[in-house]
Amino acid sequence: MGLAGLMRNRLAWGFVGSAAIMFTVAGVLFAGERNNGTSAASTREPIELFDAIDAGLVDVKFIPRNDEQARILVHNKTNLPPDVRLPDAFA
Repeated sequence: MGLAGLMRNRLAWGFVGSAAIMFTVAGVLFAGERNNGTSAASTREPIELFDAIDAGLVDVKFIPRNDEQARILVHNKTNLPPDVRLPDAFA
């Protein structure tokens, strides 16, 4: 496999890792119960991830894959659907 093939492979895995993080976080955010078709999270202000951790609202597990990719698992410890904002550095 040449250099071009290695670059394509690296880009593809980067995309897969980013997509895995995005879908994991989206699944956690939308896993809460809905009330009459409207979300309680839509009426609340979003909270930063680290503030939510400090407040005891969520548990977070960071699983590094390599120096560019990781998986973030967020567990909601409340009965309400969370509205958690990830830091820009995670994008």
